[in-house]
Amino acid sequence: MSTPFQFTVTDTFLIEGRGLILYPFFPLDRYRFDGKEHVRVQRPDGRQFESDADVEIPCVRPTPKVFQATFVLRDAHKEDVPVGSRVSLPGKTA
Repeated sequence: MSTPFQFTVTDTFLIEGRGLILYPFFPLDRYRFDGKEHVRVQRPDGRQFESDADVEIPCVRPTPKVFQATFVLRDAHKEDVPVGSRVSLPGKTA
């Protein structure tokens, strides 16, 4: 039986006009994502919310051997997703 894809947020980066970037990133040689994923965020205080996240590949130099994907929440702020929050993708399995 497959388990739902989930991860714990270890850091966040807010880029004004772009959104809240969640860390860690995920290597694309091991994971497959759609361009937009529906996510459920459970904060350490137990509150939770659902949102759509854009899955993006950051542009970095030098070009990495394995590209990584990151989740970007367009309408979220750092206080919405504190470090330690659990993020799951209800429709995906690990």
